Amino acid sequence: MNQIVELIHQRESFVLGGHSGPDGDAIGACFGLALALEKMGKKVHVVLEPFSPKYNVIPGRRFLYPRPLDDFFVDVFIALDSAAPERLGSAEVLFNNAQVTVCIDHHDTNVGFAQFNLIDPKASSTSEMVFRLIECLTEPTAEIASAIYAGMVDDTGGFRYIATRKSTMEIAARLMDMGISFTEIYNELMHKHRFSAGKAMGLALMNSAQSLDGRIVYSHMTRDMLAGLGADPSDLDGVVEFMMDTRGALAAVFVYERHAAPQVKVSLRSQGPNMARVAAALGGGGHALAAGATFEGSIEDAMERALDLVEQELMVYTMESIPGVINVYKEKGYTSHDVVAILRKVIGNKVGHTGTLDPDAEGVLPICIGRATKLADYMSSADKTYVAEVVLGITTDTGDMTGTELSRKDITCGQDEITAVVDSFKYDNRGEYLQIPPMYSAVKINGKKLYELARKGKTIERPARPVVIHDIKVLEFCEGKFTIEVKCSKGTYIRSLCMDIGEALGCGATMGKLTRTRSGYFALEDAYKLEDIKVAAGDYSLNSLVLPVDQVIPYPPAFIKADGYVLAINGNSVPLEFVEVNRPIEIGDKCWIKGQGRIIGLYSRIGNKLRPEVMLWSK
Repeated sequence: MNQIVELIHQRESFVLGGHSGPDGDAIGACFGLALALEKMGKKVHVVLEPFSPKYNVIPGRRFLYPRPLDDFFVDVFIALDSAAPERLGSAEVLFNNAQVTVCIDHHDTNVGFAQFNLIDPKASSTSEMVFRLIECLTEPTAEIASAIYAGMVDDTGGFRYIATRKSTMEIAARLMDMGISFTEIYNELMHKHRFSAGKAMGLALMNSAQSLDGRIVYSHMTRDMLAGLGADPSDLDGVVEFMMDTRGALAAVFVYERHAAPQVKVSLRSQGPNMARVAAALGGGGHALAAGATFEGSIEDAMERALDLVEQELMVYTMESIPGVINVYKEKGYTSHDVVAILRKVIGNKVGHTGTLDPDAEGVLPICIGRATKLADYMSSADKTYVAEVVLGITTDTGDMTGTELSRKDITCGQDEITAVVDSFKYDNRGEYLQIPPMYSAVKINGKKLYELARKGKTIERPARPVVIHDIKVLEFCEGKFTIEVKCSKGTYIRSLCMDIGEALGCGATMGKLTRTRSGYFALEDAYKLEDIKVAAGDYSLNSLVLPVDQVIPYPPAFIKADGYVLAINGNSVPLEFVEVNRPIEIGDKCWIKGQGRIIGLYSRIGNKLRPEVMLWSK
């Protein structure tokens, strides 16, 4: 800011401009700064496209430059509330020809396109930023304060939007103390409208529709429809905001034809999904929760394109905001990493598995989505259930039928002996089972994965590891092989189990087919194949396949009170008196802390506080 302050003191002539289709923030920022520059004795003009009559309450219209811009010399051009030069509309040519350029803006998509840039995405409005600048230049007057206040009111939706902070309200209070007609400004911008605007609002709402189970509300307005009402595009202010207040809606889309054919205005609002990305794809800009674009084409094409982009954004938002897990049916031939790579591309978000499954195996492979990847270790430690084929009389270097045969022996054992040996591996009969992992496994010894050594033809000593076989039974006998079902602890290698059974029978054995039928909460009958997931992503119903983490890791909930919310989202420990619970949480117990419709994180009780173990939502 210091450089901009110094520049303003040094220069004498300024042109100010805001984004096309100017709103109250662009107008208030331009007029407020123009009034301050005039007070300093500077020469100043403002270049803005035509705007709604309701903004006439903002003082400073006398600065508007009415003449053609072709031969307009510009010393310093200050772009206000514009995320990119092309968003300046007709003023872009002046910006490009200026001797010096400045940009003051609060859009998070602004990369700083001027020579001097002041960008603050956390600011409630550009008008708030301009007020701080004006205080470094001159003493604000009531007229300056009125323009700034109007810009702040308009861009915060009357101080309702999430960008409104304590500092915003403090500045608003100071502006009110300067003798402005704050009630008149507020009512003019937030409540009053022309009779034709009321009719236009009614028709737009009559034409509105919903998609994705009410998560998107959308409507349209053509030039002919407006003309039939005796209205014009300026009467459509507030339509998209009203639609956005529909219960259950996450996004609102309103498209309408402007006077200049074939231009269509696309207005976007949101309760979470990033509309700035949608607007950028349409050639526009804005904020995550409020954005817009001008579309060159028919109103039908504009609506179709906008809805398609918004639906895609809602899918991404759902994956980001609802940490969860998809129960994937891994088919034979895919590695676990193949599945992760495919789903990362399909979902467009971070994904991770909860434990590998051999390429030739199939079955349950839980995949964590978004922030749920932080909980992979909690799920990978769950017990597993497998159905495996034991092939007798053969041993291989991999422990399964894909490996090189090492030995072959006659099979002399009968079904009773096989049943007895299989039963001997149960925990009830043996206790913990000391199992040597196969060479072809991901176990690390001295920093090296065993399969990396095996592929080089090396075999090393592997320490036995304790695992638990909760239950094991023979399901079916066939000639030379039989099928078992195994319920076991994390880290159990079914290939090693098959080899150990074969050794106990005296003929050797290797594993044939393998299917994981359960992993903790997840069962085979509820799993989705990759093709199912791709189809769901294509029709934007992917969220229907995602299981919330508090469902698959069933710790009890604790609901954060208002006094503890800031502590929780900042990752701090939360005193017990700041939560409401359905049952007592004992020392050492874990719970999900929830607040404002979100799972904030997994916490554990230490003393009289709940300490975060895994944060899923933070400030």
